[in-house]
Amino acid sequence: MALEKTDAAVKLLNRETLRKVIDVILTTPNGVQTMSTEIEGFVQTSSNIGIVETSRTGKISVNKLLRSSVTEELSLLLQEMDAKATEAGAFASFGSMGGKPWQYKADSPLRDTLIAVYEDIYGESPITIGSHGYVECGIFAEKMPDCEFISVGPTIENAHSPDERMSLSSFNRTCIYLVRVLEAL
Repeated sequence: MALEKTDAAVKLLNRETLRKVIDVILTTPNGVQTMSTEIEGFVQTSSNIGIVETSRTGKISVNKLLRSSVTEELSLLLQEMDAKATEAGAFASFGSMGGKPWQYKADSPLRDTLIAVYEDIYGESPITIGSHGYVECGIFAEKMPDCEFISVGPTIENAHSPDERMSLSSFNRTCIYLVRVLEAL
């Protein structure tokens, strides 16, 4: 990193506006909001601050990433964000959420089949986890609520970054596993 002399900074925010921005940042939900009562250690709903930016015109944006596996909890989180923005004299806009909540189903014959096939192939139980992230399963689940959806995949490191990579041996094992699952169905 190099430091360079620049022209004097343009003052964009007065004290009152700065206080309101800080209040919004500090009072809107951030971090884990709820944990699942069905899956130990599973984050069900969260809100994480991403980017705070200002423009030369004075517009201030506080961007947050909201995630939930429960539609009702996500709706309540959105309402709370909107209320906090309104209190500060601002407005909240909600762009693409990146998908739809995908709720955990305690009774899952499909999951039971996947576990049985895995145990048959590898002689041990698979690692099963819940996710409050929005993957394609949430979109499908919204369109076909009577169906079951499970996400299965290879080992991926540094997801969603320029350093993302996938284990080829894990990819090969996943392909073999999925063929056997399809045969079992």
